Amino acid sequence: MIILFAVVAFLNTLQLEAVYQPLNSLLGELTSFLPKLLGAGILSAIAWLLATLAKTIITRVLGSFNLEEKLGEGNEQISVSQTIGNAIYWFIFLLFLPSILSTLQLEGTLVPVQGLLDQILAIIPNVLGASIIAAVGWVVAKIVQGVVSSLLATTPINQVGAKFGLSTEATGNSLSNIVGNVVKVLILIPVAITALDALQIQAISQPATEMLNQVLTLLPKLLAATLVLGLAYAGGQYLSDMISNVLSRVC
Repeated sequence: MIILFAVVAFLNTLQLEAVYQPLNSLLGELTSFLPKLLGAGILSAIAWLLATLAKTIITRVLGSFNLEEKLGEGNEQISVSQTIGNAIYWFIFLLFLPSILSTLQLEGTLVPVQGLLDQILAIIPNVLGASIIAAVGWVVAKIVQGVVSSLLATTPINQVGAKFGLSTEATGNSLSNIVGNVVKVLILIPVAITALDALQIQAISQPATEMLNQVLTLLPKLLAATLVLGLAYAGGQYLSDMISNVLSRVC
């Protein structure tokens, strides 16, 4: 810029108007653009500062909850807390991007970016609502699963399951644990339907909801068939033992 000023002054001293007028116009445009560039730089610096601060806070807060261990992803390369922190980081930059583009007066780029940001901001409440419903439903399902498994473990149901080759340990592949998992699934299916409806994205929620409704309709029939098979097996085992005892006495 200083060299350009010097060149224009030099050409103006020589009165070479045909040469220095275009350079003078270019210099005027550059100097008029500098405040816009400075303002965009300041906004970018503020966005970077806020994004970095938010990412650091979110990552440390989520890291204190040990989400990777609770979700069983402690050995994976992808960290849940880092992923969420990066998402917050770039989302803050996206919030500042329309202001930066407006400061630079880049209207051709500003319009689509502003439209994208408006769509994202419009869907965020739906995503938050669906996430809260899913989280609460998951916690309730886990609590109910633990209660059902613990209550059934105090009954002879695990000994009954042992006759079918299942474990008698409450924490293993026991009948009480299986029933608890089934109850958890039965709770999570309507929760998933409600969460998908809260998203209000018909292209995703409608087919997924229809599929879950079909599964929910099929479950009573599946449970009834399983109960019939279980009773048939138990009755057949009982008859087999009875006939074996009778024949052993006769022989």
